[in-house]
Amino acid sequence: MSEYRPCLPQLVLSQKELWTVFVIHNGIVLVSCLGLIGNIISGIVLSMPQMRCSYSLLLIALTVSDSIQLLGNIVLFGSQALKYCKIILTPADTIGPTFDKILSMSAYVAYTASAYLTAVVSFERYTAVCLPFRARRFFLSRRRSFLYALAVTGFAVLFNLPKWFETMACQDRIPPRNITNNNVEWSGIGNFSGVDEPAVHILGEIRIMYNELYHNSKAYRVAYLFLANFLINFVIPLVILIVLNVWMYIEMRKSTTVRESMTVGQINENSITVMLIVVVGIFWVCHMWFAVKILILEFCGKKCFSRVYIELSNFLLAFNASINFVIYCLCGSKFRKQLLLLFSCVKTGRFSNSGKCDGNRNVSTKV
Repeated sequence: MSEYRPCLPQLVLSQKELWTVFVIHNGIVLVSCLGLIGNIISGIVLSMPQMRCSYSLLLIALTVSDSIQLLGNIVLFGSQALKYCKIILTPADTIGPTFDKILSMSAYVAYTASAYLTAVVSFERYTAVCLPFRARRFFLSRRRSFLYALAVTGFAVLFNLPKWFETMACQDRIPPRNITNNNVEWSGIGNFSGVDEPAVHILGEIRIMYNELYHNSKAYRVAYLFLANFLINFVIPLVILIVLNVWMYIEMRKSTTVRESMTVGQINENSITVMLIVVVGIFWVCHMWFAVKILILEFCGKKCFSRVYIELSNFLLAFNASINFVIYCLCGSKFRKQLLLLFSCVKTGRFSNSGKCDGNRNVSTKV
């Protein structure tokens, strides 16, 4: 007799859909692994002494948040890909359902935190470009930037807390081969009826499934899962990002007319701003599909939205969390120089006694 409820029957995919989802899951794992490596390198570069400033601390916080998402993708989607190969290594079954729920919650929190950390970084760039004399009022020190990142994380945890209570652990019941399916019937969500259940069923995989709160509470689904989730995770951060980046773009267009009179520091500030605008553009493209998915699933249901399209939205979110390192390298001149300095120190072993790179005397960090 299991301590967990029986799992509901899962939706059966066609052979074509199964292979497509399998390929997408493997793609998510591959992109997440590469992105995690890139984020680790980004964190090291951004923490170097030459990069220490208010915006770099915010970018480190964003890197950590994205890395948590990617780590969750590797575990959750990797276990799903193995499951298609008849290898059961799901977190709930191997480590425990509590760990599985914590992993999923961490991914939700990291997703919300990433959206608002991107907005905070945009606001920092906006003050630096459009309000340079007031910028120090908002981002006076790294400590204040740390408090902003901490506040965003706390908000993300509180907002996603209800998701902890919408799932529960279940365990598959596998009928022996000599038992027909007529002996088993379902009588509602989480309710199971059968003939002599302990004797005729083999306990299978432990999984996490949605409970009655998710399925039966219309108020919860409309107010929280749809309205609050759609507004908080997409509309509000996207509006903030669009407004701030349009203002920054206009200001940068003005500055190009007087580029010859700009100082090296001002040109470097513009380079950082261009880098952020590219980050925001990719954020918008990848998260737009997620917003469309929420709308279609709420108004039309899963019948109008194939499982393949749902997995594609997951792939785009993984891509968004993985691509920042590439953007930093392409658009951030100072980041590139510090990255080359780091590789030079690794190659030649020029590290100080404290473990910091000791090659900055020979490498200029100015543009």
